Parts: sequence; C-alpha cells; structure tokens
Amino acid sequence: MTKAQLLNESRRFKLDADRLLDELGLPGLLSSFGRVEFTGSYAVELMMNGDIDILVCGQFERADVQRALNAIIDSTRLRGYDFQDFVVYSHPELPTGYYLGLKARVEGYPRLWKIDIWFFERNRAEAQEYMRLLREKLTPEGKLAILKLKKYRNERLHGVESTSIYDAVLRHGIRTIKDFKAYLSRQRTFR
Repeated sequence: MTKAQLLNESRRFKLDADRLLDELGLPGLLSSFGRVEFTGSYAVELMMNGDIDILVCGQFERADVQRALNAIIDSTRLRGYDFQDFVVYSHPELPTGYYLGLKARVEGYPRLWKIDIWFFERNRAEAQEYMRLLREKLTPEGKLAILKLKKYRNERLHGVESTSIYDAVLRHGIRTIKDFKAYLSRQRTFR
C-alpha cells in the first residue's frame, strides 16, 4: 500500500468516526457527566479501524455511570451496549474505573464500530504517557510506520494492541513489518 493510500484510509476512518460521533451526539451527552477527552488513535489521527476511545473524567459512583448508559440507550440506536465495573471487580491488567462499550454500524464500513468509554476519577497514567509520546515524538515517518503496522496487524496479527505498535515505533525505532515481527517475538520471549 502506498503512502497516499495509507493516509487516505486513515483519514476515511477519522471522517467516519467524526460522523458517527456527531450522529450519536456522544460528546455532548457524555460532557454532562464529566470532562470528555478523546484518546488513542482517534485523538492523534492514526486510525486504521473502527475503534474510538473516550475518557470521561470526574467523580463517579456506579449509579452515575448507569445513568450515563441509560441516557445513551435512550438517545441512540446502537447494536450493543456493555457495562463493566472495574472499581468493585478490579482486574490486574485494567484500570480502576467503569467501562461502557458500545457497538455501532457505519454505512459503508463492513464491521461493527467499537466505542470504548472509560469513566475515571483522573486520567490513566499509561494512556497519558502514550498520548504524550505520540504528540511529542511522532514524525511523519513514524506516522506512516504506525499506519502500515496497524494495517498489517488488522490483516494478519489479530490480538496485537495498538500500544505495542506505538511502543515499537516511538521507543524502539521500528519502521518495517519484518522488524516489528522480530520485536514482537522478543517481547513474547521476555514475558
């Protein structure tokens, strides 16, 4: 895939995400519950699939998030809704907070879109670190490498997190698929 094709595909995902968020009215709806912050690939325009990450920051009780979910259900027509409580039922690999997962269809896109919404008392340090790295260290060459690696991951390496790609490119200078596969192999060896 050429540089222009990668950039155009990423732009198309971002435009579709903007349209979906606008149609759903999610930013406005969520802002009534706390400070809304977009994070992940949507925030830095590195989208290569239908995945939007949103943080809602404030003071939350479980009932507050249930009200937010009910408001989303009442005002949107989505395919699926998921509520998880990682405050009471913590998980060692997940942050402490409440999670809402939404599934939506976008015309012209063959798969369901996934919208991950985390309700936190404060921003998750790990997410902030990746966003800081992306904003401070991302070069045009690095952006193309990330898009290329995400495209490859989507086609052949299911289950590889975007954070692994960001880490490889931003912290280890990985630029090729061959080097990324070697990087992943080394990472799995050390775990």
